[in-house]
Amino acid sequence: MVRWSVRSVYYYLVSLIMLLTVVFGSVSLVNAVIDMFQPDSFYAAPIDPSREFYWQQEYRRQFPDASDEQIQRWARERMEEEQKQPQSRDWFYRWRRLIQAAILVLVAFPVYRYHWRLAQALSE
Repeated sequence: MVRWSVRSVYYYLVSLIMLLTVVFGSVSLVNAVIDMFQPDSFYAAPIDPSREFYWQQEYRRQFPDASDEQIQRWARERMEEEQKQPQSRDWFYRWRRLIQAAILVLVAFPVYRYHWRLAQALSE
């Protein structure tokens, strides 16, 4: 027989909230793990090929004595850097999402368990 008091209601409510947090955190964790193996990027937009021409013009303006080969090489290197940035940002956000979901579950589950045990002890 459950003895209802303000304290037991509080413990059951906290247990319910923490249980829901664990469930939603677990779903987020599973989704984050799946996203880690997804090959395409969420955040990367395709690089516009005209950007290479822009960088060639910019380097020509900054370094008027440089040869055309040097300028083209610098522009290609800059384009490669621009292509790597969204990929590294994408991995950062994937790892961050995974870690946030794991921390959510790791924090909420002990809080749930503690309050559930207290609620059960009060009801005896």
